[in-house]
Amino acid sequence: NDEELKQQIYDLRIQNHQLECQNREFANQIETLKANITSLKDENEMLMSINEAFGQENEQLNDKIKRFRSFCIPRSLQSMQSSSQPRSSDEDLADGEDESSFHPVKRKRHKAKGKRIARNDDGEECDNEEARTEMKSILKTLPPELNLKVEEIFASEVNTEIRRKLVPELLKAMKLRYNPSYDQLKSWLQALHKHRRSRYMYRQKGKIDKDD
Repeated sequence: NDEELKQQIYDLRIQNHQLECQNREFANQIETLKANITSLKDENEMLMSINEAFGQENEQLNDKIKRFRSFCIPRSLQSMQSSSQPRSSDEDLADGEDESSFHPVKRKRHKAKGKRIARNDDGEECDNEEARTEMKSILKTLPPELNLKVEEIFASEVNTEIRRKLVPELLKAMKLRYNPSYDQLKSWLQALHKHRRSRYMYRQKGKIDKDD
């Protein structure tokens, strides 16, 4: 009987040891799965940031196209100018008034640049690029606590609180030369944050040299 009892205890110890090994193996597999899920989440976030960066470049191209179009005289003005000038006068043609009639509009548009965001006849903004450049310059002069956190998404609670203080400061600083709306500044800040966050995510993945 003692021998049988000892044998049973020995068998139970072996089974217990086997179960412990299986538990450790399962625990290792679970940790591996958690690491894989975290890696996939990071890669997905990086791809989203890259997509946002491409979206920002597309937005900048659209701004440049709008700016280029703003220098074209609307047809309504062309018809007004042509109707107000006599076509039968040889002296007017000799003086080049038909050609020079296009220039005053351009000169007025140039005067408007540097003061506030110009608008064409359709109400579209023409100098967004210059205003955004001015905003970036002002951001460099503001205290660090007003910098949006690139490690946070734009709509996070932290960045929302920073933005609540930042936008009024930008409105005040840009009022002398430009007159952007609150929504415009928010949109520009969002585009800038997308670009900086995408570079931050690249650096986190070692895709871009941190000294770049």
